[in-house]
Amino acid sequence: MKRRSILTMLLVTTGFNLFSNPLRCQWVQTNGPYANSVHCLTSVDTVLFAGTDDGVFRSTDSGDHWIQVNNGLTDYSVNSLAAMGPKLFAGTGGGVFVTTDYGTNWSAMNQGLTDYDVITLVADKPNLFAGVSSGVFLSKDEGASWGPIDSGIVRLSVTGNLTVSCLAAADSIICVAALEGLFVSSDLGTNWTLTSLDWAKEVSIMADSGRMKLYVRTAYDNPWGPIYCLDSGGLNWNCVMSQATCFAVEDTLLFAESIDGVFYSKNRGSTWTDIGGGFALAASREVSTFFFEDSIVYAGTLHSGVWRSELSSILSGVTPGTNHLPAGFLLLHNYPNPFNPSTVIDYKLPVSCFVSLEVYDVLGKSVATLVNEYQRAGSHWVIFQASQMTSGVYLCRLQAGTCSKTQKILFLK
Repeated sequence: MKRRSILTMLLVTTGFNLFSNPLRCQWVQTNGPYANSVHCLTSVDTVLFAGTDDGVFRSTDSGDHWIQVNNGLTDYSVNSLAAMGPKLFAGTGGGVFVTTDYGTNWSAMNQGLTDYDVITLVADKPNLFAGVSSGVFLSKDEGASWGPIDSGIVRLSVTGNLTVSCLAAADSIICVAALEGLFVSSDLGTNWTLTSLDWAKEVSIMADSGRMKLYVRTAYDNPWGPIYCLDSGGLNWNCVMSQATCFAVEDTLLFAESIDGVFYSKNRGSTWTDIGGGFALAASREVSTFFFEDSIVYAGTLHSGVWRSELSSILSGVTPGTNHLPAGFLLLHNYPNPFNPSTVIDYKLPVSCFVSLEVYDVLGKSVATLVNEYQRAGSHWVIFQASQMTSGVYLCRLQAGTCSKTQKILFLK
């Protein structure tokens, strides 16, 4: 069985995103579970569950103690967990299982499934959705029976299968992230729309002030990938992070594990704050899933078990944490490139200094000023929106103190 990390969700904004000061958020490593990778976290009542390569683990004290609860499971590779009232469902390499006694006993719930390799489960009461290695199934009776709902999806692979990696559902809207693209249905799978995004790895739906927003991470044969956002009134996908492996949303708070560590935004992505304080450096680079319960944020990792932090400490923390500074000034290649209409430009500062980041046309005329202010040392990024510009090659120039760096970027409408 190939390992999979089924990650949870995130992200939005237009405009540009900048890192701000790191916070020491007092992340604490719980006492497990140390069974290979933690793929998913959820809770029933106040009981916390972790899905791993060695089955399901349960904690009744916020992670201070864990016990393995696999009685009845015939496959211990737990890719996804979904709670529906008092019931907890587990998606495994051997099908769907359910428990009604907090994991003490599990029963198989596979009637109607033609593929038992369950990649992801999503509960949108009264509906339960299962993404398997070859398609999408729906249960309208809490897992008692299943039926396929992907016949309207155009298959792009020669096998005719749909390579599902993640599902999201809300208010009868279902989104399927797959190697073949991102598909959306508003009628429980009777009809599907293929969006313009390819190689979708993760997807989430967020209700924000009455508007539905889609957040999608794309990647092909690579754990790192950019994240895009589209709201219900939008026409274009906006890139909001150039490299990420995990993202999550709690109300309008956004959490992400990027190439530079763990970050969050409380203003829908306009600015990002480093919240990796307290994390072991290695653990902060291998977060696979986030989960929120009451006032606690949990982070499952690939090799370091589960970590937790008080949400209040993240929202109000002001003490600077350890900042791993780059060795020199760096202006990284923008992503995507070529782009339309937006691209993310990353840069790194080894010292605090005055920063100017401008875009010029090939004649040397300045067409956009993205940054013009004093900034602290560390990693930063900015989103460049070029929808009002003509297609062509442009020059992005970073002036940081006495250091100057230039990169070519290509805008194609």
